[in-house]
Amino acid sequence: MAKWKAAFLKSLDPEYDTEESFTFGPPATEAELSALETAISEKLPEDLRELLLEFNGIKDSDGETYFFDTTEMPTAAEYYREWDWPTDMLLECSSNILYVCQENGFSEMWGVAVKPFGSFQYGQVVAFNHDEIAYAEEPDELFVVPYQSLIKLVEADFKTTE
Repeated sequence: MAKWKAAFLKSLDPEYDTEESFTFGPPATEAELSALETAISEKLPEDLRELLLEFNGIKDSDGETYFFDTTEMPTAAEYYREWDWPTDMLLECSSNILYVCQENGFSEMWGVAVKPFGSFQYGQVVAFNHDEIAYAEEPDELFVVPYQSLIKLVEADFKTTE
């Protein structure tokens, strides 16, 4: 079994989920990866490119996106554009992130920094929790680095934003 799919399956709780509970998107094509890089005006971090070459998004049994595909990644934060709280900083910072997965109807999102911002560096896994949006004054208050690598995020059985 391939590395990234095996990492994802490791994250599942066998009491509630099975491999059949999820639909893996087909591997991204070079054209899709090129289009994504054009959209963000940056090269993809190598581990994210590797993941996308294995599967391009994952949907749960209800058809909800769990891992974003290459077309969803650059615009995942748009969900918050019409939110009741001021979202300017979130949307500005999100232009530096490719969100890779979400839980709880976008209340928690994890991504990979594709441009440095705040104290965050290219390639770092960053997390956003919507509970902080009303209070944060700086990017470092709105985002955290909960995992030291993308593979650690993918294999985490309980994803955290702390």
